[in-house]
Amino acid sequence: MKPKSSWIVSAPLSLFLIASAHAADNTWNNAVANLAWDNANANWAGPATWTNGDSAIFGATGIGAISVASGVTAEKITFNNTGYSLTGGPLTLTGPEISTAASTDTTISSVIQGAAGLTKKGAGILRLAGTNTYTGTTLLSEGSLLASNASGNSLSGNITLGNNTAAVVLTTTASNQFASGTNLTFSNAARDAKLQLRGTTQTVSSINSTASNTLSIIQNDESGTAGYGAGGGTGTLIVNNNAASTFDGIIRNGGGAAPGVLNLTKTGTGTLTILNTTTIAANGYTGTTTVSDGLLQFGNSTASRKAIGSGPLQINTTGSVLIWNSIAQTHTNTISGSGALAFRSNNSDASRGGNEHIITGTSNSGYSGAITVTDSRLRLQNASSPLGNASATNTVTMAGNGQLMYNAAGTYNYNVSIGGLGYYETAGQQLGALRLELGAVQAGTVTLTGNAGIGTQDAGAGGAISGVIGQSGGSYGFTKLGTNTLTLTAANTYTGATVVRTGTLALSGSGGIAASTTIEVASGAFLNVSAASGGWTLGSSQTLKGTGTVTGDFTVAGSIAPGTTDAGTLTAAGTITLGGTSSWQVQLGGTTAGQFDKLIASGNINAAGAIALSYFGGYTPGLNDQFDIADFAGFTDSGYTFDTSAAPLAGGYSWDFSNFETTGVITVVPEVSTSLLAGLGVIGLLRRRRM
Repeated sequence: MKPKSSWIVSAPLSLFLIASAHAADNTWNNAVANLAWDNANANWAGPATWTNGDSAIFGATGIGAISVASGVTAEKITFNNTGYSLTGGPLTLTGPEISTAASTDTTISSVIQGAAGLTKKGAGILRLAGTNTYTGTTLLSEGSLLASNASGNSLSGNITLGNNTAAVVLTTTASNQFASGTNLTFSNAARDAKLQLRGTTQTVSSINSTASNTLSIIQNDESGTAGYGAGGGTGTLIVNNNAASTFDGIIRNGGGAAPGVLNLTKTGTGTLTILNTTTIAANGYTGTTTVSDGLLQFGNSTASRKAIGSGPLQINTTGSVLIWNSIAQTHTNTISGSGALAFRSNNSDASRGGNEHIITGTSNSGYSGAITVTDSRLRLQNASSPLGNASATNTVTMAGNGQLMYNAAGTYNYNVSIGGLGYYETAGQQLGALRLELGAVQAGTVTLTGNAGIGTQDAGAGGAISGVIGQSGGSYGFTKLGTNTLTLTAANTYTGATVVRTGTLALSGSGGIAASTTIEVASGAFLNVSAASGGWTLGSSQTLKGTGTVTGDFTVAGSIAPGTTDAGTLTAAGTITLGGTSSWQVQLGGTTAGQFDKLIASGNINAAGAIALSYFGGYTPGLNDQFDIADFAGFTDSGYTFDTSAAPLAGGYSWDFSNFETTGVITVVPEVSTSLLAGLGVIGLLRRRRM
């Protein structure tokens, strides 16, 4: 039992010894003349010598330039008065904390080493001027930390700004203050956390923020900051990230009267996302944004942010930029380089609008990269180097409900790919994936990657396409949208349908749509072929249909079919020549106007080929039913026939076409025997009756 009792007695003693090994607080003796921090001089209150591993307090009275001996270690250092400085060393921190009281300004030129990291506390200023080698995280918890080593890194490890309760500022007054691979994190939700470069260049491996707010700020300078001396100049932050990084805060030149300029450079293969809840103007970011590698993304699919600023944007070959929005943004940047540039919106549904990107610059002749527009509009406000020089042949691709809009007269040489009806101008209204206004001319190729919309709407000169409209990945066509006139002047090669829904589609010169299988002109819309060289011919494999108007004389070698799926009236402002291979399709669904197809020509109808009758909607004609299927100024029989194989009549009835060439009317009449017809001298009618 005695050994057990002895152990019980000794246990409290062991606990006491462990507790007594914790760091003691030592206060600097301000009365000493020897300002040496070592293990020999009794320069600490007591008086006492320094014990390694203790915590040092530099008092509220007296200041000094203190020389630190090699081998000194401290758990914590506190400065309660201004004007202290530490030199010599190195100084080893066994605990991370260095605290500077409010209104104090302290400089540590000694090399700080150790594995505990560094935590800056207190509202005062701490200046680090040594080439520090400590490992672990640098946490700026309170006050200001100023990195000013002229010959190396003053901060090691990853850096965190803010602790959610106190305002903090990390300022650099010399370049290259951060160790290689440094990740910078803004961790604040209630008070400002700022990185201030003051005309220096710094490199980090990432910038991240833990909260969405306007309190995380990266800037060049805030002129007039007490104790910092002259600033301004041009600062550059290089983000060399190979993994995804997101900064949700403000990037700006700075504050005050002379903040200088901030530049942002993106390197590394990862994606850097910049989010911002304020406006571009409030940012005051006018510096150069350079993307050398990877993707620089402004905003995202859920956030409406504007962070790009107004300064130059340089996108190098292996870099790319993606700009999101949900409201209209005007970009005045000078854009250059050959990397990809993409515009997107997180509001693509029909109930919204205004989510467009507007390019007003005229100095973007140095840009030659590929452009993509997704669920948004890219509006170019001038034809003088909006994105590339006057002869730029950049590829511009529309995706989703994307739209490219030319909003100024001039020639645009982009090679455009489109595959949808485009951006929602207002709820439910789309005016095309390519929109040309005020005399704009699309001179580059247009490639249809799906059935697409092309529009022109505004008053004044419409738009024109002199480049060839082709297709890729299938047979596709386009719909003409908008109330103004779109003119085609090239021999286009796409094979899908051409639909003129609103306004006018005009063919001029060699402009043609000969490969388009179906051409439909909707009610109130116009297909103007009056300026087509040599006249316009509807090819043998083409069908012209609809309820609109074709302006100009034309020839039909294929099929002309007034109406669409139901009956309708197709109008020609000119003369129609129906060739020998033509088929004039007439649907009959009743005797009331609008229940049967009708073809109206302001000029003559010169008819060869077949006029093919058919029924729809379950309709069967009765005795004396009449159908006024054509109006014309004159009719010429060039060898046409009626094809009634799809329009049989009940027994005892027959078709009467005798008045058709004068009135355009056909009638159901009683069947008459052939002998009687011969006796009446009208046997010739059988030429136009095929039962």
